[in-house]
Amino acid sequence: SPPAQTLFIEVRPSPTAAEPTPFGTSTASPTQLPSPTPACSLRAGSRLEQGSLPSERIGKPLEYWVYLPPCYTETPAQPYPWLLLLHGQSMDAEVWVRMGVQARADEWIAGGKTPPFVIIMPTEAYYLQEMSEARFGEAVRQELLPAVQARYALCAQPECRAVGGLSRGALWALRLALEGDPAFGAVGGHSLPNSPFSPSKLRALLAARSPQPPPRIWLDSGKLDRYLRGATQFHELLTQLKVAHTWKVNEGAHEEAYWQAHLGEYLQWYAQDWPVP
Repeated sequence: SPPAQTLFIEVRPSPTAAEPTPFGTSTASPTQLPSPTPACSLRAGSRLEQGSLPSERIGKPLEYWVYLPPCYTETPAQPYPWLLLLHGQSMDAEVWVRMGVQARADEWIAGGKTPPFVIIMPTEAYYLQEMSEARFGEAVRQELLPAVQARYALCAQPECRAVGGLSRGALWALRLALEGDPAFGAVGGHSLPNSPFSPSKLRALLAARSPQPPPRIWLDSGKLDRYLRGATQFHELLTQLKVAHTWKVNEGAHEEAYWQAHLGEYLQWYAQDWPVP
């Protein structure tokens, strides 16, 4: 059946209009990702849109935010790489907007450090449900991903799709990235509260992917994070199973100020394998 219609409620312009360093002329091969067209000035700014998608899985509309980069076009030479960002418990998707994700993404794109990319930020309405009973993951994988893939000019290959999350969102991100068919080439768990998998479950998931390697994995937590032990246990499990990953323990606690301080670092890591024109 065709994807459910996306209803747009609000558009927010870029917070700045300064002229950044322009991209050069692209010599992209057919597998490379898009650059702004010569007729487009990055001064035009990025956009934030709010959307709502009917969801049978969760029984109510699935709300989300979308970041569209400067010079976004529905008919690019090559589809845009994109990032799925998930919030934590007792939050909604607007936490990313509040932390300044738009300005941070603009900064990396304007500076030529990443190609233009799209960010999708859904809200988990029932964030107090046990994750074993919650159907948010199903709604994201089976409803949201096909709908935004149809609505926007997004890359469909795992190598140009990434997912990350905060706290509970980090658990969802790892499950979306490691369970089922490979859909993402990179996954970030920021302030992971506990291990998302038992040792036997993770071994089975890795075996099911073989010989394809797991996605790139990033884990980080603050030294004062009350859940640091749980994140450390997952880091140790990955190490035991010889799964390559990045592990960082920084100053800070399990709070918005910590994630905001590292948001730019997160975005740069997600986009590091996306070719810059």
